[in-house]
Amino acid sequence: MLNSRFLRKIFIGYVAVILASTAISGLLFSSRVRVDTLRRIEESLHAKVVLLNDIAALPLTGADDPLFQKRIQILGRSLETRLTVVRSDGLVIADSENDPATMENHGRRPEILDARDRGLGTATRFSSTANRNTMYHAIPVKRAGKLLGYVRASIITSAVDAELVRLRTTIFTMAGLAALVGLLMGLLLSYRVVKPLNVISREALLIAKGEGQGRVPHGGNDEVGDLARSFNRMSASIETRISDSAKEKNKLLAILMGMAEGVVAVDEEERILHMNDAAGRILRVTLKDNDVHDKSSDGKRIWEVVRLQAVNKIIRRAMLDGQKLKEEIRIARDGKDQIVEMHATPLETGGAVLVLHDLTDLRQLEAIRSDFVANVSHELKTPITAIRGLVETVLDHEEMEPEARNGFLNKVKNQSHRLTSLVGDLLTISRLESGHDESYREPVDLCTLLDESVDEFRPAAISKNIELVIVRREKPVEVFANRDELRQLIDNLLGNAIQYTPEEGKVKVSVFHQEGDAFVEVEDTGIGINPAHRTRIFERFYRVDKARSRDLGGTGLGLAIVKHIALSHGGSVSVESAPGRGSRFLFRMPPRGEN
Repeated sequence: MLNSRFLRKIFIGYVAVILASTAISGLLFSSRVRVDTLRRIEESLHAKVVLLNDIAALPLTGADDPLFQKRIQILGRSLETRLTVVRSDGLVIADSENDPATMENHGRRPEILDARDRGLGTATRFSSTANRNTMYHAIPVKRAGKLLGYVRASIITSAVDAELVRLRTTIFTMAGLAALVGLLMGLLLSYRVVKPLNVISREALLIAKGEGQGRVPHGGNDEVGDLARSFNRMSASIETRISDSAKEKNKLLAILMGMAEGVVAVDEEERILHMNDAAGRILRVTLKDNDVHDKSSDGKRIWEVVRLQAVNKIIRRAMLDGQKLKEEIRIARDGKDQIVEMHATPLETGGAVLVLHDLTDLRQLEAIRSDFVANVSHELKTPITAIRGLVETVLDHEEMEPEARNGFLNKVKNQSHRLTSLVGDLLTISRLESGHDESYREPVDLCTLLDESVDEFRPAAISKNIELVIVRREKPVEVFANRDELRQLIDNLLGNAIQYTPEEGKVKVSVFHQEGDAFVEVEDTGIGINPAHRTRIFERFYRVDKARSRDLGGTGLGLAIVKHIALSHGGSVSVESAPGRGSRFLFRMPPRGEN
């Protein structure tokens, strides 16, 4: 045991710790004693300068006192302190140890400057006059608020330093004795620590075979080193297995959690093994709230968590029949149908995997596309059929009166204009929906665009006796946008408002800033929109009243264009309306340069 390398190391460590602790404690205690001693000296010096303050006041006023220097010398010897009286300009007029006539100007001494600025100055430095380290303490002398000069007391700190040296010697002597006792105790403790460590080292070899797990730092060529290597050999084997298993599990979980499709795995008892976030969203299941775990022994059965009979039925059928099954279901969600396609696959080890595809958006897009094709066909067919019929009528009646012929030709012209407008709107919305709008953008004043649009639609408003109210700022409301597109947006909103407002109604158009954004608001007293239609009025060719809309000459694309222009500029458009109470359309756009 006495030849143990670890024993020597631990004992040397004890020696280092105890000696370091002893030295640090001694230095801290000595430093504290020095600070307290200097503080008491400073308090003593302060009391003496306060006493000197009254004595020096009269000579500092300029009164001639030939015995003042003598009195200061006597007072300094009695107080065992050097006393100095300094005029406000720095000239020394009395000193208890030196001739004032031979002394330098003291106006720039640190303690004098501090006394002048803060009312009290203390400094410890090497004195060229006394040729020793000295502590100085000074206060200003004032009468009736006027600065007369300064009084200073100082003491040589060498005596203090000598006393501190003696004190340090005593402290370190006592600390050394305490360290010696500690080292003896450490030696005994080391003997007791080394013996069990040898046993632990032998037992660690068994743990390395797979009977335990753990890891310790490498300790060198001693007992701790043997123990560390034993633990490291043991932990390396286990860690490799755990790491490989964890990587595979994490990889699988990452794939499942990142899938857009919902995945649910159950065991042979229909207990949930895994359910990813997508499945939770589709089935409206919050995993945490339902206490679904990865372990089948802890997981709930699928029918305890999912309340949809079709889901539970297809899983049970796949497990019983041992075949892949596919089924589509409709789930009522918030007044709408959610369409979900289910694929159930049995597992060889028992249980099944259910994959869920949410087809709601796809079916909605298919419906919109089908409606769009039908609407485009109908909208194009109507003017083309009308033009064809009108032209055939004119051609079949060669002797038609000029007035009647001109009437037919004007109708052909109007239908061609309608066709041109429809095609133009289709091209516009196609460009906006493509996401590749590279139109030129520039600073645009919304107030100017509003004025131009109002001037264009004012005759239509006057013809229906509609009151057209404009609310705008005197200063420009500037945004960074495509001028023509924003003008088209405002025209569509204002044109719709006038079209769907009965005679003697009112249309109000506003431009304003709010919380940094720019807004265009169009409010009318028209027929209003039923809540059932408000969510769809921005769709292409969607009309609340199809017969009325076609009579008014609209293409059914105006609000769809408004929505896409707003989105392409980083803004938004919203509507508030009620049947018989009119509508309020609000276009919002971010500040200039932020879209």
